[in-house]
Amino acid sequence: MLVVCNQPLTLYILDSSFNPPTLAHMHLCLSALHSHRPTPTSPPPRLLLLLSTLNADKGSGHPSTTLPQRLVGIEEFAQDLHSTLTSTSSSSSHPSSPPPDQEIAIDIALTTQPFFHQKSHSISTTTPSPYPTSTTHIHLTGFDTLIRVLNPKYYSEGDLSPLVPFLERHGLSVAWRDTEGEDGWSRERQEQWVGKMKGQVEDMKGVQGWFRGENIEGEGGEGKRGIEMVDLEGKGSGISSSRVREVVREVAGKMKDEGKGEDRGEVERREIKKALDGLVSERVREWIVEEGLYKE
Repeated sequence: MLVVCNQPLTLYILDSSFNPPTLAHMHLCLSALHSHRPTPTSPPPRLLLLLSTLNADKGSGHPSTTLPQRLVGIEEFAQDLHSTLTSTSSSSSHPSSPPPDQEIAIDIALTTQPFFHQKSHSISTTTPSPYPTSTTHIHLTGFDTLIRVLNPKYYSEGDLSPLVPFLERHGLSVAWRDTEGEDGWSRERQEQWVGKMKGQVEDMKGVQGWFRGENIEGEGGEGKRGIEMVDLEGKGSGISSSRVREVVREVAGKMKDEGKGEDRGEVERREIKKALDGLVSERVREWIVEEGLYKE
């Protein structure tokens, strides 16, 4: 649930709709939070895990999971992420690690809006307001999602004009895809696409500096609007929510083919846990196994 917080300057937002949250999602959050540079007097950033009940492409979600189940999954992910942040800040002397006395709070919220600009508008106009009006929203996402965000077909206007107010005030932190995959999106091709879109986007209505590096950034995340491309340096490489579901289906299918035994259920749970190692965090893995999710 959202709680009224102290005055944060930057709110990082991770949309986890319909996905089993993965370690790739966690690395995306950790990268953003560890690279955040607050001023000595500014409060630490906050992280909002946002679950949308609608998806621009997938409707109301994955058929094998209910809304209450997805909320539990996000809560488990939040606990794992908080544990990781706490252990990192207490044991690391790296300058990018959050100070122990500036613990980063994690909020969880529901929305019916499928698009980033609509989500930010809902957060800003919620009454009573959980965050001050001056808060900058930074949505954390991957390259595949950026392709959809900058596709005019998703907007009734037929162009990207709905994004103008959003990107003038808020932003996207987008991770390059580390693996090419069968669709041929190599790093070189991704960079070429970003270069092409940069020209198209910034020609529209005279908007400049939408791709970070040219716009003016303030301290502590203030002014961090537009689109920033980030390199996770291989962390989370090859991990996706679809891969998690695929792994569970493969193990469940194999166990089904091998027939029923007295301990088949326990063996199946053990094999699924083993297969998910390195793909999801510990509590999320337990949640998937105990709920029997994604087997079909």
